[in-house]
Amino acid sequence: MNKNKILIFLSIIIFFIGLCFFVGGIYKNISEENAAKQRRENIVKCTDELVSACDEAYEKIGMSEEEKAELDDYKENMAKESDPVLRAYIAIGMSRYVAEEIVNSNYYKHENTGERLEPHHEVAGKTVSEAVSRLENALE
Repeated sequence: MNKNKILIFLSIIIFFIGLCFFVGGIYKNISEENAAKQRRENIVKCTDELVSACDEAYEKIGMSEEEKAELDDYKENMAKESDPVLRAYIAIGMSRYVAEEIVNSNYYKHENTGERLEPHHEVAGKTVSEAVSRLENALE
């Protein structure tokens, strides 16, 4: 009779240990899903900020119809993608294009007039650069 009580007691202990592992596994899975969801939301937010910064930069430096069409192409490609990470990389490509246009417009002014970088170009470049940094940090 004593052996049966010991076996029942050990069975109950093993059951509760297994139950603890089961509940712990479910909790870990839920916390990982929440972390992944939060990361995706952060990437989407940073991508939107970068697109807005690129739009503002183009408004500040002045945009030709060709440049506007190029920017719209990037936006169309982003709209086609459902994966936020791929959209983020497209946005980074767009920001490189915008940065190149900022540099080109400043170089042109510098070579022809000898003027220093215009303040609104500096602000546009800094805004895009900061938005890219936030997005790259979100992607890590």
